[in-house]
Amino acid sequence: MLSDEILKQFLLCREWLSKVDKTETFNTNQGSYSYKHMVEGCFRRYVCNGAFIAAAISLGIPIQRCRLNNPNVYLKISQESVNEMVKYTKYDQKVID
Repeated sequence: MLSDEILKQFLLCREWLSKVDKTETFNTNQGSYSYKHMVEGCFRRYVCNGAFIAAAISLGIPIQRCRLNNPNVYLKISQESVNEMVKYTKYDQKVID
């Protein structure tokens, strides 16, 4: 059973990912660990890499391991959209209230 904290992390990751455009190819510029830090910056709250990956899977976003024996994954998401979301980590703003 999931703890309330993990569920909150999962939902924050889903919210962030729902605002990013999907692509046909894997974005290999960054992996899930980098994205999870963007979510943390956006919502000012810790999220684990696993919650981020689970959120991506739940939204139907394809994933691919970055390297063998590495828990991080690449996603089929737009780098341009990611760059837009990074703006929310630089100011005292949130994507959602």
